[in-house]
Amino acid sequence: QISRRLEVIANRTTDNTSQTVFAETPMTDVGPPPPAPDYVATLWFAALVCGLSAATIAISVNQWLNNLLTPTALSSNGSHEQLQTWNLRHQTFREWRLLAFIDVPSVLLQTALVLFLVGLVGYLWQLNHDVAIPILILVVILLLFLLSTTLIPVFADYSPFISPQSKFLCWVSVLVKVLYYDVA
Repeated sequence: QISRRLEVIANRTTDNTSQTVFAETPMTDVGPPPPAPDYVATLWFAALVCGLSAATIAISVNQWLNNLLTPTALSSNGSHEQLQTWNLRHQTFREWRLLAFIDVPSVLLQTALVLFLVGLVGYLWQLNHDVAIPILILVVILLLFLLSTTLIPVFADYSPFISPQSKFLCWVSVLVKVLYYDVA
């Protein structure tokens, strides 16, 4: 049927048999998928902004580190001057707390990933539950992995899973303990 219809279109002729076949067996119009809910669009655009922010900040941090940590025009100077220059750059690095900026892109990328995946599951849920459920299971496994590796350093003294997020949560837990014990 399809080849007859294509032949009619290609030859620009009318074929009564092909028209009657198509008239007898109408193709069901599936239509466009339902529009995504507003929260899905919001999550996806937030993920996009976080991803682009991470890239921009990473480029800036790379430029700062290249300026601070590479010896520029020091090859002809003595080792004492090189050491003074390195010490000045290291002090500047610590005083301006550039280490915090180094952690920002990785946190933003993980935030973008979580926002995108939650939006993806929400969108797939609107389209088809049979497709959404396996994806939801995979996303939940990934999110549980991220959550557990972030929380373990908060409760364990020595953990290999230390990340900027876990450092922040450790700081918050110490602050809560201090506030709790000061009030009590």
